[in-house]
Amino acid sequence: MFRLAQEQVKPTEAGIIKAIVQSIIVDQVKAHKPGTVARRDVHAFSHGTVEGVFTVLSGLPAEYAVGLFAEPRSYDTLIRFSNGTPNSMADILPNVRGIALKLKGVTGKKLLNGQEDSDSADFLMANNQTFFIADVEDYVPVHDLVGKNSFIQLFRQYPADTKRLLASLFKLVKNPLTTAYYSQSPYLFGEGKAVKYALIPTELSPTLSFPNVFDKEYLMHAVEKTLRNRSTRFTFCVQLQTESDPIEDPTVQWSGPFVALATLDIKQRGNVPLLESSGEALSFNPWRVTAEHRPLGWANRLRQLVYKSDFEWRDGVNASQNQPKGNGCPFHRS
Repeated sequence: MFRLAQEQVKPTEAGIIKAIVQSIIVDQVKAHKPGTVARRDVHAFSHGTVEGVFTVLSGLPAEYAVGLFAEPRSYDTLIRFSNGTPNSMADILPNVRGIALKLKGVTGKKLLNGQEDSDSADFLMANNQTFFIADVEDYVPVHDLVGKNSFIQLFRQYPADTKRLLASLFKLVKNPLTTAYYSQSPYLFGEGKAVKYALIPTELSPTLSFPNVFDKEYLMHAVEKTLRNRSTRFTFCVQLQTESDPIEDPTVQWSGPFVALATLDIKQRGNVPLLESSGEALSFNPWRVTAEHRPLGWANRLRQLVYKSDFEWRDGVNASQNQPKGNGCPFHRS
């Protein structure tokens, strides 16, 4: 049994997270080629950034009318689709697929240090319900072995983590607009409650269809084709924590039902092409939210510092090199 919405921080965690952040920045500096765009440490290459509208549903029960969802309202939103790896790979290869939302016009003080007065709120999700590493103390050795492609040694030392990783990588995604996404880690939902998030598409990919394996960027082209003549919709849901659902272990799939709180409508684009680099000037961080929706668990505590440090580094490098700031996408540098 777990205490609802309660974190348990290990005494060693702060030091581990500090070392991880320093290591990531050192690796990025080493890998960066002068004159090229400085990329994210993860989810570095996108399938394009598109515009949409996030609409909170009316008539929500009182237990769900919390924070951002307290009243029916619509928010202009920027949506970035991505592959999880730090390097460019053909879309048909095994990968984690991600989605990041930036809602604009969200009032209230934000938790992200230095961004307290931001009018944005961010949500980040992936196409697997759970993460593959259970404990912050395992993050460094597992991450190092994955980076070296030492999967045999990884399996010997961390068999459960390896199985979970492979299960998340080998999911065939045909179209980012017809894929479900999940927060993996939990978030506070008002006082004494915790939730996980999900984005569920209203349209699913045809069962018998198969992507063009010869098109390296077939996922971006699938988004372009879908939005050429119509809009598309996701349903934003929350899953309330029960007494059997842990906060600190993101490898455990929670047991409760998903409840719809909002819709995300992605706008029709006509023949406007998508640009892979269109979201490069944007920062997405799960801590850019108000206190009612504070991120929970070690994975989110790690992301707070990693994502902030990552953005500050690459933004500084790109500014010094006069790199394009987002190639015309709205909501720059937020």
